[in-house]
Amino acid sequence: MTTTAAKTKKPKIIVIDKYSSVNSQDVCYYEIISIDGKKLKMEIRSNSYKEQCHAYVYSLEDTGSGIKWNIVHSIAASVMKTPIKLCYKSGVTDYENYFTADRNDLVRVASALLN
Repeated sequence: MTTTAAKTKKPKIIVIDKYSSVNSQDVCYYEIISIDGKKLKMEIRSNSYKEQCHAYVYSLEDTGSGIKWNIVHSIAASVMKTPIKLCYKSGVTDYENYFTADRNDLVRVASALLN
């Protein structure tokens, strides 16, 4: 007897907005996407100090009295893959690739939790 693994449908992701913000002690990456009709916002921060780094994903929810972003999942600073001290890297103009691993983890977990 043979069994076949269930195929998982790859979600359709539409990027609504994304950008990086470079400040004196940190670099932040923001992305808003639509994934299977749900709106998600990622916020990932690389700071000079590891304990001040963070990675969050939020879901846009209608509360009945308005809409707001609610936290769906976060990645602890101690296990983030985004390097610290990105603001001190010289000659960098595109920071997006530094945030990819944490961004993908946030999308994967949020997608599983919300479906």
